[in-house]
Amino acid sequence: MRWAHPLALLAFFMAGCNLPGQSTGGIAIGGEESKTADQVIADARKDTGGFKTVHVTFSTISKDAGSISFDVSSDENGNVTGGGATGDAKFDIVIIDGKTYIKGQAFWVKVFANGGTPDPSVQALVQSKIGDHWVSGLDSLGDSTTRSGLSPPALADCLGVHGTLSKGGTQTINGKKAIEVQDKGDSPGGRAGSRFIAVDSPHVLLRQTATGPTTAGSSPTTGKCAALATPAPAPSGSPAPDAGPVTIDYGDYGKPVSVTKPTDTVDLPSLFTTQ
Repeated sequence: MRWAHPLALLAFFMAGCNLPGQSTGGIAIGGEESKTADQVIADARKDTGGFKTVHVTFSTISKDAGSISFDVSSDENGNVTGGGATGDAKFDIVIIDGKTYIKGQAFWVKVFANGGTPDPSVQALVQSKIGDHWVSGLDSLGDSTTRSGLSPPALADCLGVHGTLSKGGTQTINGKKAIEVQDKGDSPGGRAGSRFIAVDSPHVLLRQTATGPTTAGSSPTTGKCAALATPAPAPSGSPAPDAGPVTIDYGDYGKPVSVTKPTDTVDLPSLFTTQ
């Protein structure tokens, strides 16, 4: 059994370290808009890292799984709660104390079908052994997403991991004026894209985009960003598995977030053992 879907889905989402993209309009003068790209990133690292919680929305297109989206919040410890969807298969997700839990019959049917058409035995397995329970045990299969690092301090450290930077223009993102900092993606493990930083104080990270292939090598780790680092593929210029355009939005910095560890769980490896 190949676990392409849960591993690819979650690794995509959690590996936000080198997601630096579309160009925008002309550059205005004043404040962040008058600073260099490096200065804007430095301000963003300082202000983003000053918060403890954040709300994140994520979307991409995977070759194997189709559309993938997440809508989650992270608490001050980097624990995550929320939900998402792969195609029309919705799921709930909790990542707490380094463990991943996912609930959603349609999601698990899609996982076990490995991208094919589910047969009756798959449907029966999910209904009888999973039902409406949370599924744990992804971590024992090598799921790198146990390194939940979506806390603002981790995001701030990740802003320091980038390739060659340049200034873009300004645009409005979720009601806030943002300045674009473009990244060529020429650092190890990087992808070309952009980071959009709030023009007004606090100068927090509002959006990241990524396009194109992943540069060969492993992303360097910086502070709390080490929790998000993932190996990049080789040879040079080859795309990451399922790598599609990625957009990640950040907001609600500092808003209270409560993450509860699921108790109604079934262990993933146990689904294939006989009693």
